[in-house]
Amino acid sequence: DRVFISKGFGSIVTGTIISGKIKVGDKVKILPQNKIAKIRGLETHKNKFVELSFGNRAAINLQFNDKINLARGNHLSEIDYFSAHEQVIVSVTILSKLPKGIKNNERLRIYLGTQEVMARIIIYNKKNIDPGQSCGAILKFEKPTVCSINDRFIIRKYSPLVTIGGGQILDFSLFQKWSQNKEYINKIYNSANNV
Repeated sequence: DRVFISKGFGSIVTGTIISGKIKVGDKVKILPQNKIAKIRGLETHKNKFVELSFGNRAAINLQFNDKINLARGNHLSEIDYFSAHEQVIVSVTILSKLPKGIKNNERLRIYLGTQEVMARIIIYNKKNIDPGQSCGAILKFEKPTVCSINDRFIIRKYSPLVTIGGGQILDFSLFQKWSQNKEYINKIYNSANNV
């Protein structure tokens, strides 16, 4: 959630460890840049540690050979554990208090972890999602986005900037034919919602 340079130490990133553990000396992948870095040091609440795990807030001192433009919303992971995706299958719920919902192919702001990314929503079985409704859909991100199955996200209108709902990532598998996608999205959405 934060990136800065510390004199004598180099690049420092801060955030919350959301799964697994990390230790000094580990090599990690920086996403979506797909670059490798080594952990030089770890701190939490101004105390140095050799290892930190799930739930810890962390300041991580990174060492890397290539020039990497780090930014808020980047993701550190074990090498080959996470990937960046351009489209995902999701379950979406629109807030019931809104005057109107969202329509097919609408451009939206998606907040996933510390990432903010623009996406178009493809609704597979209707033209819109009305307030208070839920359904399965595809999000097509405008840039590769780091996510995993069961990650939750918030949806805001592109303009005006209003929170309109949220959702959960269900899968990444899409087919060439739209008819196959419709059937698969319906199946996975119903399975996830125990319908």
